[in-house]
Amino acid sequence: MGIAHDDEGVAMSAILIPVKDSAEVIEVQVEELPDDADELVSILAQEVAPLDTWLRVAIEYYKQGRSEQFKKILEPLTELDEGFFAEAYGQTGWKAHFIAVLNSLAAFYMAQATREREKAKRKAAFEQATSTYAMAEKEALKSNTPDIMYQTFTGQAQLTLTKGDVAKAVEMWGAITGPASTSVASTLGRACAQFQLGKPEEALKLYVELFKANPSPPPAVRLGLAFSGAKLAKPLLARKALLRTLELDPENVDALVGARPRPAAAHTRPLRSRPSSDRPAPRRPRRARAQRRERARGPRAAQARVPARLVAPGARPPRE
Repeated sequence: MGIAHDDEGVAMSAILIPVKDSAEVIEVQVEELPDDADELVSILAQEVAPLDTWLRVAIEYYKQGRSEQFKKILEPLTELDEGFFAEAYGQTGWKAHFIAVLNSLAAFYMAQATREREKAKRKAAFEQATSTYAMAEKEALKSNTPDIMYQTFTGQAQLTLTKGDVAKAVEMWGAITGPASTSVASTLGRACAQFQLGKPEEALKLYVELFKANPSPPPAVRLGLAFSGAKLAKPLLARKALLRTLELDPENVDALVGARPRPAAAHTRPLRSRPSSDRPAPRRPRRARAQRRERARGPRAAQARVPARLVAPGARPPRE
């Protein structure tokens, strides 16, 4: 971290924080972001750095897997009122960047909720995402800028889908018009919703649209393509998409599970056991059954069954 002048060459991996009322900038190397994010928060606040600079710092932390620092950079901004922003950044110049900050923070809370296994923490993360998107929606409606509004609405629809209300999410995406309706986020969300509604054909069409718009889409698109292909009995398409997903994201759990070789059918037949009420009674030995029948016929029947070789010579077998 150091001071540089506007005319000095700066590496592309550096973040520049303008020094207030000066031509100088503070250069922060992306590879050297401090573990203590409070240090950067103090600098950003002291220099009244542009909001997009705050967001850039947070995103760089997130890309490095440092989610706590991501939150520390952006959460203080949500506690400031409109009067502060108007005084620091002018009447309107700050709104679009502030809404982008809120959308990013809400998306972070949503992702956090999907990874959380503890019920209480999962619920709390969803509540944070909902309230942050509500704040973004309020600001977006006041801005009356369609692109900004649709970005927020797309995030809210994705949140609704993540909570499990698929039908409502589809309805929300249907209300989005203009360029935002064909954005990657919106199309990807609608594809996920169609798949969950049991319509893999429709989902596959949307994934193909994403490929046409961007031949190198994010791994999530290829993963959705793989699942849709598997549902539609297209194993070659599914496996090719899974393997490519793993090339781009080797630690993708869903892709790892889907690409894992399955054992042969002969070895995977489940052992089926009857319920205890359906199990037949154990069969008694034949000898025991024969003895039981003989006892039922009485002593004369038993004598009649004595083999001839056991009857004394010259004696007559007993009459029945």
